[in-house]
Amino acid sequence: MICYNTYLTAINYIPIAALKVQDAELWDLIEKKLVDERLHRYLDVDQMIDNTIALYVAGRTESPFFEYAEKYMIKHRRWLKREKLSMVSDIYKEIGSGSDLFFQVLENPEKPLDVIDV
Repeated sequence: MICYNTYLTAINYIPIAALKVQDAELWDLIEKKLVDERLHRYLDVDQMIDNTIALYVAGRTESPFFEYAEKYMIKHRRWLKREKLSMVSDIYKEIGSGSDLFFQVLENPEKPLDVIDV
């Protein structure tokens, strides 16, 4: 079992994703912490994006985390940084997930929701 500090390091920097670690037990544990134990509630926008990218790189595209991440990014759209938005958009398009609203938010996070045409 991963100790708490090691897990925090993993979700903040995601070196295991960069190395393309394919250990199913490790990714199952990370998904369990993020989704089942609802650790995703304590992530900031950058960490949410980093975890989205990490799970995609690890091939865990069926994870319910992607749904949580989508809702979170829509809710906190004003804090999204443009550098990673095209990557997130490409990931969601490739896995066949994401609502029209989500893609419009990724195109222009500054646009108010009441102006977005869904």
